[in-house]
Amino acid sequence: MSEVIQSAVCDFSRREMNLEPFPHVLSQQFIDSDRYLSICETFPSCPPKIGPTGFSLYWGDEGYQQLLDTEPAWRELFETFHSQRFIDWCREQFVEVWEREGCKIKLSEARYVPYCEDRIDKERAQLRHVVHEPHELWVRMDIHQGPMGYDRPVHLDHARRLMSMALTPRPPAIESRTEFPTLTPRIWHCSTTCWASPIPMWSCRRSIRMRGGAG
Repeated sequence: MSEVIQSAVCDFSRREMNLEPFPHVLSQQFIDSDRYLSICETFPSCPPKIGPTGFSLYWGDEGYQQLLDTEPAWRELFETFHSQRFIDWCREQFVEVWEREGCKIKLSEARYVPYCEDRIDKERAQLRHVVHEPHELWVRMDIHQGPMGYDRPVHLDHARRLMSMALTPRPPAIESRTEFPTLTPRIWHCSTTCWASPIPMWSCRRSIRMRGGAG
């Protein structure tokens, strides 16, 4: 595997794998501190929408695009996760896990594609139209908010998901807020034959979520 190119926004160092209760890695300072503070200070209010918390902003929503257009830190974060560099980092971290569990993708050829999964397909077990090859991977960086104490039961995500990451911005100044935000970048694939399982990579209570998969 080639060396992952480092990012000015996120720390793409390889981390020690934790195997229990499932394979995952943790980082206490994944985002550059200055950008982290800016993201916390400009975290948007999510409108009522379908989704796990009931309040969300997804790529393709007008409010999401407005955030990227007006807040440089959010644009930089979006571009960092929607990149080949992020794909390479995830592959370096989890290639042994994916291969052991029977992943069908030819991971040596994995490459990022800028595919936007709409809200309709996000709720479906299979995409309406498959437009990419299994090794062509794409990313969702979703923003969620929910009431304090929000929780979900253990569940298995769509088979097209390869990795799940939760980033939780929560500086002391906003510890007392009654809502917590969530941003989630994840990698996805569109092949129905590919193995996938939710693999949390970094998490806390107030978070930004990424999802990853293949097309």
